[in-house]
Amino acid sequence: MGKNGRKGGSVGRNTLDVFIGKGTSLEGKIISEGSVRIEGRVDGDIECAGDVAVGKEGVVHSNIRARHVVNAGTIHGHVVAEGRVSLTATGRLFGTIQASALAVEEGAWFQGTSKMEVKSVSRLADAKSADARETKTSEAVQAKTAKTQAAG
Repeated sequence: MGKNGRKGGSVGRNTLDVFIGKGTSLEGKIISEGSVRIEGRVDGDIECAGDVAVGKEGVVHSNIRARHVVNAGTIHGHVVAEGRVSLTATGRLFGTIQASALAVEEGAWFQGTSKMEVKSVSRLADAKSADARETKTSEAVQAKTAKTQAAG
């Protein structure tokens, strides 16, 4: 047996590690190295290295931090995803979303604000800024070299 009493080793981001079933209510913080699926009710923050999925019957009053979040139920709180937040046709989200991508199916409800963080664009801007600094430095060195050669 590996970690967590499982055959085959440790929990990964793609492993369903926590399942809160229909009719189950949980109060408290969930921290998981795997993924979390909620069909019941959760009152408390969720920090997850994998994905968080809230089923049709799921109700979550929580701040969620995960790789991806798929909501077919109801979420009240702040949602932060490294990747995508998806709201299915039955999904309801009241709060804020911060993610690289947001998908909202027809029929979904979203009341709040969203902030899209497109990392590739910011990396491109940083690269352009670095190129501009390098060009200015190169021009300054060339000008100094020309002055030195003219004087000597």
